[in-house]
Amino acid sequence: MGTRFIPTADAGPRVRDVMLLEPNTVPPTTTVAEARRIFESPRQKALLVCDGSRYVGAIGRDGLDGAETDAPLARLVDAQAPTLGPEDETARVFEVVERHGLTRIPVVDADSSLLGLVCFNRSRDAFCVA
Repeated sequence: MGTRFIPTADAGPRVRDVMLLEPNTVPPTTTVAEARRIFESPRQKALLVCDGSRYVGAIGRDGLDGAETDAPLARLVDAQAPTLGPEDETARVFEVVERHGLTRIPVVDADSSLLGLVCFNRSRDAFCVA
């Protein structure tokens, strides 16, 4: 089953209702050169870096600027980037988007395990879910 979309006006009350399950991740040992190859896909907006199931941080294309090609992403990720919890109210998603300008927000539990990803379609009027 492919990605489907939930209009933001029809979103459920909690983040768990609008998150994409099983987002793609890369390990912290992924190099800048490998990340650049992944970013060749125009659909790839950010890389979620996980050590097993533990969320380490995220990085966008701009985060690779000036970095050495053999540098591991573990040294470059933004570990302080905003995240959401599955029980957060959906309204919190819009607060994070407005405050930080993000269209991709990792969903983690209290132990920092990655549970999913909140993402929007291009027009930002629907959540991408699977």
